Amino acid sequence: MALNFEKHAAKGNKFVKDVAEYLGDVNRDKAGRQLKAVLHALRDILTVEESLHLIAQLPLVIKGIYVDAWKVSGSPRRIRSIDHFCDDLKHIAGLTAEEDFPTNEDCLDAVHAVFSVIKETVSPGEIEDIRAIMPKELKELWDEKVYH
Repeated sequence: MALNFEKHAAKGNKFVKDVAEYLGDVNRDKAGRQLKAVLHALRDILTVEESLHLIAQLPLVIKGIYVDAWKVSGSPRRIRSIDHFCDDLKHIAGLTAEEDFPTNEDCLDAVHAVFSVIKETVSPGEIEDIRAIMPKELKELWDEKVYH
C-alpha cells in the first residue's frame, strides 16, 4: 500500500483552514499555533486511552500535532475551570501566547473553533466520551457559541 502524503497534507491543511474560518479567517499560522495549543491542553486532561480513541479518528497530520512532544503520564491533569484551561493554553503557547491568546475570550474562541472542527471529524459517541470527563464550563465549548 502506497502512502499518499499529498492526501494526508491536504486533510491536515483543511483541518487548519476550518479552524481559521471558525475564528473569522485569522492567519493560518496563528490558527495552526492555536490548534496545537488546544490539542496539547486537551490531551493533558484526557486519559491515555481516551486520547488514543480520539486520535484514531483524526487526520494523520493532526495526529502528529497531537502527539508531538507528548509525555504520557498515568493520570490526566484536573482542570477546574475555563480560566485554568486558558492558563494552560497560554503556558503551552509560550512565546506566542500574548499574540495567540491575549484575552480569555480569545482562548474561548480558539477552544470552541478547535472543538467544532473536531466535532465535524470525530464520531458523536467519541465526542460524548470526551465531554463526559470535562468540567461543565469546558463541555459548553463543544456546543454552539453560547458562552459569550
